[in-house]
Amino acid sequence: MQQAVLRHFPGVKAKYCFTNRSHNPQFSLQCVERFRSAISRFAELALTVEEEDWLKKTCPYLTQDYLSYLSAYRFKPEQVHVVFNASPGGDGFGNISIDVEGPWSEAIMWEVPLMACLSETYFQVVDTDWNYVGQEDHAFQKAKTILEAGCIFSEFGTRRRRSYATQDIVMQGLIRASFQFTIGGTFNGTSNVHFAQKYNLMPIGTIAHEWFMGVAALKGYENANSTALALWEDVYRSDATLIALTDTFSTECFFNVAIFSIFSLSPSLFDSHVGISSGTWSYAEVAWYPSRFRGSFPFRTTSQRFLRVTRNRSVTKNFCLLGCLECR
Repeated sequence: MQQAVLRHFPGVKAKYCFTNRSHNPQFSLQCVERFRSAISRFAELALTVEEEDWLKKTCPYLTQDYLSYLSAYRFKPEQVHVVFNASPGGDGFGNISIDVEGPWSEAIMWEVPLMACLSETYFQVVDTDWNYVGQEDHAFQKAKTILEAGCIFSEFGTRRRRSYATQDIVMQGLIRASFQFTIGGTFNGTSNVHFAQKYNLMPIGTIAHEWFMGVAALKGYENANSTALALWEDVYRSDATLIALTDTFSTECFFNVAIFSIFSLSPSLFDSHVGISSGTWSYAEVAWYPSRFRGSFPFRTTSQRFLRVTRNRSVTKNFCLLGCLECR
């Protein structure tokens, strides 16, 4: 997404604000101080030559100009502002406020590593009653169930991990299951580019809600879905980058506007018995055809069933590990 921002909105300023949706768990002052200390060291991070070479081979949709930019990119810790809000009672616990402010093309890089860092720090300092015993087998068993059900899934756990080691162990369990159960479902890859490189997996992600929200704020809300997808398609053409989240402004809005104005799905693509008119899912995705194909989308529905439409003219059920763990 950073490459798309650099292409279309290089001078736009942005501000990110962290929201602890449940206001629980509470963070300790020690946890927050350790978190601040970790942020100060982000400036030391840099893309290695080996990593850049791997990205060239694995992600051909990343241009050389962008890879050169990424190689020179350095985090700026001064863009991050952390405030500890102590709870009444003076027990040393409270909530945390995190703001990131800077050029959108730079601030966009902070979200995932900050979330991962905060989660890890919490589990180092506040909630320490856990260990690694049995975690690989637990991940294996979950993947086994998913694969035997014929589901397609990817790993998106970086932001909420207990530790780097935990995520590494989970990756090993998922990979082991994918090797043992080759008939049925598919383990598609991971959104963590480091682990994709380490385990020779496909780095995979979505066109995030942030893209649609940012484009809407800058270009207008009335045609936000279609505008956002058109701008994205101007940057990317690969199937690997054409997985869109449909529920930013409601799935109904996405299907009724974006599909008809940009997508080009042939009516023959769908079986009239494909059941997306009933049931409720908490997540949805669509990968679209480029605009050179013309056609119409035969469904008008408010359902948020998890659907994936791919360029090879097939419709497959899919789901998000973080959102819904059933596959029908």
